[in-house]
Amino acid sequence: MKENALQRFGKLLDAVINQNLEKGSRIAATFGLLSATVIFTLDHLGITRDFLIPGLWAFLCGVFCLIVYGLARNGRVKGRMRLLVFLGFISAPTLIYVIAFFMLPAGTATYMTGPPSYLYFFMIILTGLLFDPVISVVAGIVAGLEYFTVFLLGHQFLLLVQCPDPLMYQDLTSVPIYAFKALLMAFSGLLMGVLSRSTIQLISQILAEEHEKENLDRLFGQFVSTEVKNRIIAEKRGVVGEKRELVVLFSDIRSYSTISEKNTPEKMVQQLNRYFDRMIEVINRENGVIDKFIGDAIMATFDGVVPVENPCAAAVKAAISMQHELIRLNTDYENEGLSPFKTGIGIHFGEVIMGTIGCEHRKEFTVIGDTVNIASRIESTTKEHQCYIMFSDAVFRALPADLQALATPIGDIALKGKEIKVALYGIRTLPQTILTQPGDSTVAQGAPCQTGNLASFRNKSNGKSET
Repeated sequence: MKENALQRFGKLLDAVINQNLEKGSRIAATFGLLSATVIFTLDHLGITRDFLIPGLWAFLCGVFCLIVYGLARNGRVKGRMRLLVFLGFISAPTLIYVIAFFMLPAGTATYMTGPPSYLYFFMIILTGLLFDPVISVVAGIVAGLEYFTVFLLGHQFLLLVQCPDPLMYQDLTSVPIYAFKALLMAFSGLLMGVLSRSTIQLISQILAEEHEKENLDRLFGQFVSTEVKNRIIAEKRGVVGEKRELVVLFSDIRSYSTISEKNTPEKMVQQLNRYFDRMIEVINRENGVIDKFIGDAIMATFDGVVPVENPCAAAVKAAISMQHELIRLNTDYENEGLSPFKTGIGIHFGEVIMGTIGCEHRKEFTVIGDTVNIASRIESTTKEHQCYIMFSDAVFRALPADLQALATPIGDIALKGKEIKVALYGIRTLPQTILTQPGDSTVAQGAPCQTGNLASFRNKSNGKSET
């Protein structure tokens, strides 16, 4: 089974933790063992006094860090072992209290208010870098329990301390105050756990969205704009197979084989890629989604994964803009000595099956059905009827008045592979500008693309689907 992004992050985190622990524990082990050696030497020479316990503590901590170094070097600090290792670090301050309990007259009270108690908080904070809420919470609880336990073991000796200030005496001996310190440790662990959990959730969300974007790239290719991808992810649309009505646009370059014979393959690929770049930009601008490239042909959908208020109007506007963009592009081609392109565009509205189709190792998000075949057949008739753009009656009925005014009735045409004739309209003369601008409310003035608009068309054309 393939790993998801979060699992890959977990493995990467394990590797980073082991690498950092390997370096950190090596330094800590060296420092601890070296400190112990220096302290024992000075004590043996009589230069220092009363440092034997700290020296022994430094030695034991150094040995523990040496063990951790060996584990981390072999990448074994993960899962439960990670919890055990960091419980060892959390208990490091407790170790000096245990040694003092057995070796010093005042037991744990000797170091009760000294620097070792501060190490508990430092170790708790370090657990936050593991991004494991359980370890942080457990570390806080363990630290609090251990600290309060060593206090109780030394409480009777703390009561023997003579202090002229009652408040200072209370601070040194009061059980509630030490209980509160222990609770602070537990709360610190809880706080680090919450922060770790929030961080993990944020990372998981980011990784999940990136994973979805990668899936979209695989399913749609590289032809969907970032805005469209983000909208699909936000709305969780377009990942489950479903029947729906939408607009299909087909665009094809006329006489492409003849043009390709006049140029080298390298030049044709470059010219075609420039053409695709411009056409994709226009289609995306009208909230269309590129379904696929079929050789030199483009198939796009409107109101599929991305909702469009009037998909029929958006598709026709996109088609007109594509022809305008091609005129500008052809000027560049001619200046460069390249053959200009001529395209025909066919548009149809109807029911399709939309979903992820393919085998386990290669899938694409696409639409299939008779609507796709009809749109392709409509495009193939544009040259015969001398039209830049042609579309079915189902599309025409949904257009606002300004776009309808551009269309010329072609009549009922027998499309290749269809038994029933289809009523078609065409645009033979391009307008100087697009009459209905993006976002203009006039887009919605035509009848909406709904099943009702297809009733008469479907009564005429229920021929078999072309594969």
